[in-house]
Amino acid sequence: MRSSALPIWARFYQIETMKPIFIGRDAIIKYDVSQIEAERRNGYAWYVDGARDLIEKDYPKWKERMQKPAR
Repeated sequence: MRSSALPIWARFYQIETMKPIFIGRDAIIKYDVSQIEAERRNGYAWYVDGARDLIEKDYPKWKERMQKPAR
């Protein structure tokens, strides 16, 4: 069965590993959102779909411009 869910991305990633990271009030990096306090876990958008417009709309336009010969 194929999912109809749209893609989402974590808001923050550890650059070296590209793993999503989550930080609670103790400022310690966690790799699982369930490891931070409920107040922070539920009161913040840790996962977002903000890159969707970039991928669906802006990237195709950019790619088309890049394929055209320079004037």
